[in-house]
Formats: sequence, C-alpha cells, structure tokens
Amino acid sequence: MEKLSLQITLVLVVVLIPARLFSETVELEIDPSESFINTKPSSFNGLAFVEGKPQNSEGFGAPLSETLVLDITSSGIKIMPEATIVVDHNETGFPGPFSGGDDTREFNQEPGPAVFAYEFSTPFPLSVAIRDLKFQTSDAAEKTLTNGNFPASGSEFSISSGVAYITLGLPPQSDLTPYPKTINAAKGNGTWVDTDSAQKLTLTLNFSFEFPGAITIKSEYEGTIVAKPAAAPFALERPMDVRGRLDDDSRFYDYFSDAYTEVQFTPDGFYQIGNSDRQYGSWEVFKDQPFFQVGNVTVDDSNLTGQGVEKATVTGYSASFFESADSSRGPYDTTISNVAGSLGFVDGKPANLNMESDIELTFTTGAVNGFSFKGKMTVENNRFHLDVDKTNPTPLGSLRFRWGVRGLADLPGLPETSNQGAFLLSFSGILTPANDVGRKSCVMPVDEA
Repeated sequence: MEKLSLQITLVLVVVLIPARLFSETVELEIDPSESFINTKPSSFNGLAFVEGKPQNSEGFGAPLSETLVLDITSSGIKIMPEATIVVDHNETGFPGPFSGGDDTREFNQEPGPAVFAYEFSTPFPLSVAIRDLKFQTSDAAEKTLTNGNFPASGSEFSISSGVAYITLGLPPQSDLTPYPKTINAAKGNGTWVDTDSAQKLTLTLNFSFEFPGAITIKSEYEGTIVAKPAAAPFALERPMDVRGRLDDDSRFYDYFSDAYTEVQFTPDGFYQIGNSDRQYGSWEVFKDQPFFQVGNVTVDDSNLTGQGVEKATVTGYSASFFESADSSRGPYDTTISNVAGSLGFVDGKPANLNMESDIELTFTTGAVNGFSFKGKMTVENNRFHLDVDKTNPTPLGSLRFRWGVRGLADLPGLPETSNQGAFLLSFSGILTPANDVGRKSCVMPVDEA
C-alpha cells in the first residue's frame, strides 16, 4: 500500500505597528524656581553694545513659567504648538522696576515691574525695559528620543506678546510681536525623565530675534526650561475630626448627688465631693480616657495652597460630648452656636487651633429629660477646655451638673498626641504628670459650692 504524507506549511504574518500609534500627550508646568532666561541686545544696526549695569543685583535673568505640551512616543518627543512660555517678574531673578530716585530718562512716565531692564553707554546711551513678554514654541517634527535624551536644538520660537520701552527710538514704545520667528540653536541634548514616580523635561535655550529695517536690532536669549506635571490641587478633609488627650484633672460634678469623678481616679466611679476617699459606686464617665472627642471642625479653605504656614477661618463646629463623657444620667444632645476662631496649617497639615463657641447640653431621657446646661468650649493653641455649669430648680432640689474637661487637641495628619508632639508644634501648654497619684488631686481644687 502506498504511504500518504501530509505536509503542513505555517505562514507567520508579522504586522509592524508604527510607533506613532503608541503616543501620549503630556502637559507640564514650567517650574519658575528652576527655569530662567537671560537677554541682551547684541547689535544695533551693526554696532556692538557694551553691557552696562543691570537694574539690581539679580542681573539680567528672569524666571519662566506657564505650560509645555508634549507628544511622547516610544521613540520620539515633540513640543506641540499649545506650549507657551511667560517671562515673569517676581522675586526670583527679578531685575527690578524701571525706576529709581536718579532715573531721569525721558520716556519713563509710568515706572513698573519689568521683565528685563538694562542700560548701555557704548556706542551711545540706551536704556530698555521689556514688559509683558511671552513666547510660543513648538517642534515642526518629532525629535528622536534615545535613553531619555533628544536634540535640544530645532524648536521654533516666536514672540506672542511683549513691549519694549526705550529711551532712544521712534516711537518710545515698541511692539515686539512682529519679530520674525527663530530657531533654538542650543547645543547638546535635552532630557526627558518618565518614571512611575516622576516626569521631568529639561531643555537648554539659545536663540536670537533680529528685526531688519532702517535700524536693525538683534537681541539674544539664553536660559533653561525645567517642566514637570502640575502638582495635585490641595484638598482638605472636610470636616476635620479633632480628638484630644484629657488632662488627669478633668472632672464631672453631680452636685445633686454630692458626687464627682476625675480622669485619674482609680478605680473608676463617683466619689463624694470633699471626701474622695468615699466612693459611691463604679461608673466610667470618661469612657475613652485618656482620649476625648473634641468634635468636627470646618474651615474656609478657599485660599489655602498647602504650602508653608497658612491660616484659615473656622466656619463650623459640631460635637457630641456624650460619646466621651457619660454622666450616668443617660444620653444628652450637644447644641453649638456662636462659633469663631482659626486653624493654622503647616504645609497643608492642621497644626494650631484657636476657637471658641457656646455650648448647650440637653438630656433626652429619664428623670432629667429636657434639662439643659449651658457653657463654652474654648481651644487656645490646641489646649481645649469644656466648661459647662448650670443649676436647674426642681421639686426635689437644685439640679446642678458641671463639666470641667480640659486637655490637648490632636489634629488630623499629626502623630498620636504626646508631650513631644505638643513641643514640636509650639503649643502654649504641655501635658505634665499629675501632682498626686491615686484618687486625690492637687491640680484642681475640689469645688464644694
């Protein structure tokens, strides 16, 4: 029998996907603390100028800001036309306003901050102040990206806004936008860093604008751009849950029963006013001791940036003190009014609370249902004090309760409340050991009234 053979041919089709399909548009903010540009007029109708003195010690430099938009692929990088560069005049590299007590220049009618301001004396006097300067830049073609490096040269620059105020020339104010486009001629490479934790572009600048005419002026610019993703907007927890640590001498008084309790008493329970050796029974008034729920604080965060030392106005405060101080008479509601104060922040973290409000505690069950007790909650440099004391007449006698609760507030984002934390945040008070160990306290005199 004749043998049959089967031959199978595999055809492998490889489809090459162009790198352009793998692209990402990235918007970066130019960092003015690391980005700058210098300028000088290098020629005036063919005559070279000798640099004079700048307007202040910062020199001719000025910081850069605004936005770069990049198109990134697996093999290349391209600056998109949406990119804009603003030359700032702030404290970093600010050459100073075009003014001064001995400034007598003819056309300096309205002194003000200048992007650049400089003087020349050779071959003849020339003073220039440039204001409102903004560049537009883009790449006509993608630049090859190799191991994070790409050619720095080749990007196109134009002036999208800018005015020069000069003491020589007709007219004294010159619009800079008609200057022809130019090309960045910087040598070497720019760099692009793209990791899971950071993105960063660095680009060296070296270009010049030349405006031909009856009088030809050429100005040179050089500097560096460092651009990074915009920082996430500052977001504050709203409201902020504020807890605290009780002072050992914090107390609750039930004068109707001739009883009181104190945080440091052991065992927990009520004791006779004026005779802390006599215990009336076991009851844990301060349920979470040594901790205390101060409450929820809301502030106006509209002007907070999350950087440096800042202060915000307290706009709201709520609390339920029954959760931390159970008088044994049943639950009571907390009503708060007339809230005023401020909360200080350090780099976006709550650090220092000053606040006061009126408090009314109203019992909702049992024999004391409906009886209310008024007082105040005050917080000064994170030291809180709940002071509520009122006497209500009843057929059985005067019903007087008093809350004398004090301590140190702990704030969101800070370590667990401790003496060290209080010291580091410069609180006005610190926690100190009780003067006496046991039931009797020498810190707060017993009120027998």
